[in-house]
Amino acid sequence: MSFAAIPVRLSLEESSAVALLEAAEELSTAHDAERFVAALDTNHRVWMALSDVARRSAWKVFERRLADFVMTTTCKAGKGVRDDDVETLIGINRDLSSRLANGRDLGAIRLRAHLAWQEGGKGRGLSLDRWLIAEMERKAQAH
Repeated sequence: MSFAAIPVRLSLEESSAVALLEAAEELSTAHDAERFVAALDTNHRVWMALSDVARRSAWKVFERRLADFVMTTTCKAGKGVRDDDVETLIGINRDLSSRLANGRDLGAIRLRAHLAWQEGGKGRGLSLDRWLIAEMERKAQAH
């Protein structure tokens, strides 16, 4: 008897929640200038995709003023960004991630996202953040 693997699938909200959570984690663990600027860039790319997805999908959990703050802060590439701003970015990402998860266990969703990435994105040479953004965009077009 043979078994077929069941592919791991994520909803648009789940892939977006994990992208935000991963970006928050990158920001909170960036301990040198190079990693910090890379984390800001990742966060910026996530929010660009998220803004487009939210517009297309008419998400109610998305607030334009928060997106504007995030985009303005992250496009500074670290110049003039205060520690308070970084903590605010991390908090915004985590809060919206939680709202997109809609009460579901973010740890379990994150684990499923890693499994899905290993099945599909990692083998194609995509980093987790780039794969999640591509998934968000792909799923938004399907809506």
